[in-house]
Amino acid sequence: MTSSSDRPTPGTPTARLRMLRLAALGVVATLVSLLAAPAVVSAQADAEAEPAPVAEEAPAAEPAAAPADGPTTAFAHQVDARRDDIEVSLVADNYRVDPATITAAESILPGEAATATSVIDATTANALGRSGEIVFVLDTSTRLAQSDVFGTMQSTLTSIVEGLPSNVSVGIVGAGNIATTRSELTLDRAETYAAIEGLQPSDGAALYNGVIRASEEFSTDTDAYRTVVVFSAGPDTDSTVVASDAGSRMIQARAQVLSVRYRGGDPAIGQVIDQTGGLTISAETANDVPVALQRAGEVASNRLVVWFDGLTESGRNGTVDLNLGTATATFSYTAGLITDRAPALAPRVLPEAGGIAALQTNTALYIILALAFLGVGLGVFAVGSILSARGSSIDGRLAAWGEGEELGEDEDALVQTALVKRAVELTENIAEERGMLAKIETLLEKADVPMRPGEAVVAALGAMLFGLLIGIILQGSIIAGLILMIIFGIGILFALRFKASRRLKQFEAQLPDTLQLLAGTLRAGYSLPQGLDAVSKEIANPMGVELRRAMTEAQLGKEIDEALETVGVRMESPDFAWAVLAIGIQREVGGNLNELLMTVADTMVQRERLKRDVAALTAEGKMSAIILGGLPPALGVIMFIMNPDYISVLWQETLGYVFLGLGFVSALVGLAWMKKVITIDV
Repeated sequence: MTSSSDRPTPGTPTARLRMLRLAALGVVATLVSLLAAPAVVSAQADAEAEPAPVAEEAPAAEPAAAPADGPTTAFAHQVDARRDDIEVSLVADNYRVDPATITAAESILPGEAATATSVIDATTANALGRSGEIVFVLDTSTRLAQSDVFGTMQSTLTSIVEGLPSNVSVGIVGAGNIATTRSELTLDRAETYAAIEGLQPSDGAALYNGVIRASEEFSTDTDAYRTVVVFSAGPDTDSTVVASDAGSRMIQARAQVLSVRYRGGDPAIGQVIDQTGGLTISAETANDVPVALQRAGEVASNRLVVWFDGLTESGRNGTVDLNLGTATATFSYTAGLITDRAPALAPRVLPEAGGIAALQTNTALYIILALAFLGVGLGVFAVGSILSARGSSIDGRLAAWGEGEELGEDEDALVQTALVKRAVELTENIAEERGMLAKIETLLEKADVPMRPGEAVVAALGAMLFGLLIGIILQGSIIAGLILMIIFGIGILFALRFKASRRLKQFEAQLPDTLQLLAGTLRAGYSLPQGLDAVSKEIANPMGVELRRAMTEAQLGKEIDEALETVGVRMESPDFAWAVLAIGIQREVGGNLNELLMTVADTMVQRERLKRDVAALTAEGKMSAIILGGLPPALGVIMFIMNPDYISVLWQETLGYVFLGLGFVSALVGLAWMKKVITIDV
């Protein structure tokens, strides 16, 4: 075995080198976990995505110049399957298509091959005399005025409105820093022209708010086709809603969104395009703006209507592939109903899970989290050990008065970095100003953590910051990070208190044996200081280390009674304080200290035996309190797993919150009552 003298003391260069290695290992483990965690979570999200027969999004497209023989891009807008000949209206970049060139294939069962079905006819909504409703949401930010595109936009819109069919209503919404309705949906072209001319440049852009306003303009005519044209010259900066909210409102209004993006426009508007099955048209230069707006006006003011033979049995579902020129539109519908939500018309194409297969498991995620905790734990332990190396043991504290090797300036510089020293000093000053320094120091001493209060606070703040980062990385939410940060902080505090409580129990359990050993040394002829010194070397920790500390203080000039009283105060042990008081009284008045110590030890043994008897007699009450206290939340979790709709009323209704609050308060009162009954002081 290696003797204690052969082991490297915390202040030696060898021990510091080991601590530095641990710190480096901790940093590496933490970096690996932080870099790998997002990939693992992303891979799991892709791998665990459940396939659905119906899509939630329809892909957006950047239409090229459309040939005369048919569209290159087309999306189904509405399917009317209430008759034998199924009618589908489509949003396309070109409505010039020969009905004879349109083909359709339909599959009824999932996974089966599609079989050809006959196309009856095809025409446009304008040819059928169907009315339309178009709302232009226009970016009026100063970016357009600076590039002289603002006037071009106004003149182009005026010409577009002039060329619209007479049964198409037009509305104008200005999306500056505040979205305002310049003109409600109307067939009065003069009112629309005046609204376009009245547009003025402004700071900011509230495009999504403008889309929300546009959704409020549509009429209740269920036969009219509805379109919102969004012209953007940059990102949305002033909306109070997000793109997904705007897309949801468009779905409710049964409208499509066409996006004209000047020099990239607002990229996030693509999410609304995806949700509603619309189109995106790009304008890279000022000269492209009139062409792009004209194309958007043509698409918005019409629909392609196709009839084909489909399902007639009510309630059955079919999936159809329509080929129109070089465009293909795929959609699903239910016989006997009108399917008019664009996202429900296109089957969802799930992305294939990429990355390393071994990382797409829960085990990989657990390993990454373990590496993270290991890295932080090693880093905190190593840094704490380095910073407290000179004062973490009795030998270290007395190194300045002994013959041990002193640290040189170069070695001391390894740990006394300016950044660490400044952080610790600043933390200690703040804690001392708020009266926390003494409390933290007392808790660290009770728990036998060899760190200064400032160092402990810095380490705790580092762990809490790590929790914040982990929450943000894993959940992508600052709220989750804050919750995890609070959990880390509370966990550190509870860990210190638990360690201090367990150490106090061990200390008090050793007290009777310590007094008996001390009495034995006195019978052998030792003096009290000699006896305490001998016992401190024989008894195990924590009693041994505390007695050695007291004897060291006595050797440095402190009265032995005062040194022992300090141990009682530091450990907050009333039994030890009682024993020290008895020793002090005996030394003042005289008497047989040996018999006194044996009497005190026997009294403590008998009192500990009585405590255990009381604990055995109250065990049933304690178990009842645990079961009754844990039963309501456990049943709540089980009911939530078995029937979430049944129990979710508790946090969806006001009365449910009242019942939860009453139940929580009642449970606390009951637990406090039971604790009072079963707690017996001995």
